[in-house]
Amino acid sequence: MLILACQVLCLLQAAGPMPPPGPLLTPMVQLDQHTVLPTPTPVQDVAGFVRDHSVTLLVQTGEGRLIRKGQAALSTPEGYIVTSLDLVVGGSSFLVSGGLVGTARAAKALAVSRKGKLAILQLEMKENERLGDQTPRTNIAPGVGDKVFGVGAEGATAEGKVLSVSEDADGTRLMKTSVALPAGSPLFNYRGQFVGVRRVSSGPQAGLVVFVASSVPGDWVDYFPSSLREPIRKKAIESLPAN
Repeated sequence: MLILACQVLCLLQAAGPMPPPGPLLTPMVQLDQHTVLPTPTPVQDVAGFVRDHSVTLLVQTGEGRLIRKGQAALSTPEGYIVTSLDLVVGGSSFLVSGGLVGTARAAKALAVSRKGKLAILQLEMKENERLGDQTPRTNIAPGVGDKVFGVGAEGATAEGKVLSVSEDADGTRLMKTSVALPAGSPLFNYRGQFVGVRRVSSGPQAGLVVFVASSVPGDWVDYFPSSLREPIRKKAIESLPAN
């Protein structure tokens, strides 16, 4: 045994000094299965995007007499405008200004949603003209406490949150927010997605925001003529945007 121990010691001495121990390996951190990672923001400058896509809407008679003034959302580069139906009812001519639209230009009423809460108009556009980017939409409604954005009466971006959520008799989701918005104003979530339109109607639902899901354009089935006082003509709309 003594001879074997001497042989081992001789071999170790011949091999030189022992290398220092390697770095201590730290085990990888495992995310809990319920951990929610941050979602990428599709709009980097949310406030700027909100200002660009919020426009002023003048509702007039055929003779040019002003009936109402409110706001609307510039929904697509093709010049579609989404607002509250009761803002435009009774109007024969419409002027849109502000945001990416710039100076006032005429628009025509195109359609009303099947549930009769939203209206869509279209600007008079030049050939091959496009206005900004597609407005992102979602099927996920903001919840209580979620941050939302709009444009106030003075034209400045207003930030607030959802105070309560309810449903109408026909299942339409309605939201009460802390943001004071003009009639027909669009509402955007913290990611810059267009999520709703402020109602104008009187009564307990006055001022509530109607949630506009991304699937809503599939419900645009009623064409109506330039004057909303005339009977609505039924016709399917094939060319409205998917978003």
